[in-house]
Amino acid sequence: IDIVSLREVMEGLVGIVQPQVRAKKLRFDIRIHDILAERVYSDNVRLNQVLLNLLSNALKFTPLGGSVAVSLYQERSPLGDGHVRTHIHVKDTGIGMTEEFQKRIYDSFSREPNARVHRIEGTGLGMAITKYIVDEMKGTIELRSKPDRGSEFHITLDMERVDMQEEDMVLPDWSILVVDDDGDLRALLKTALERDGHQVSLLDRGGAVSEAHCRWADCILLDVMMPGED
Repeated sequence: IDIVSLREVMEGLVGIVQPQVRAKKLRFDIRIHDILAERVYSDNVRLNQVLLNLLSNALKFTPLGGSVAVSLYQERSPLGDGHVRTHIHVKDTGIGMTEEFQKRIYDSFSREPNARVHRIEGTGLGMAITKYIVDEMKGTIELRSKPDRGSEFHITLDMERVDMQEEDMVLPDWSILVVDDDGDLRALLKTALERDGHQVSLLDRGGAVSEAHCRWADCILLDVMMPGED
């Protein structure tokens, strides 16, 4: 068991998958919110293996120009204040799965009998290993998928908190302009920033940023890649 920084885990994932994301011109989003304990006790190697298995499948089975998103958030654990329930979602817009295949996806060597799947390399062991690890960590894994409508895996883990005081980074009360075409991400940022005492204004495209916005804002958070402009 290790002391694991969930922030560092997510940063590591981004670094590993970026070459595949760029090669397939995918939209890749990571959304982290409602974090009650960034540092937890967990098996770092196994946790990373689970996330990489799910993410590598999502990237493999999502066609050019599609999207993959990872969400991480927490809530109070039924095990008490010494633990925190951590939810991880891996969602894609890939080829999806039939109901029949979903019933046996965690069997060893199981692969969808589909011409598009057979063109993609893989042993068929990844999901069996993933399910085994999640079970060993006393967690759950759920799947929602439809053919040609993508897939979403949801992992739930009750993790023990690391009992250590962390010094909060405190920003001054700023006026912050958020520019992003993703409405869900805009809403998450607005909620988090206003909770910390900032004034927030939202825009859905870079071309809408005016001189007045620039004079008003102490800080601008601008999405690096938006449709038609970057």
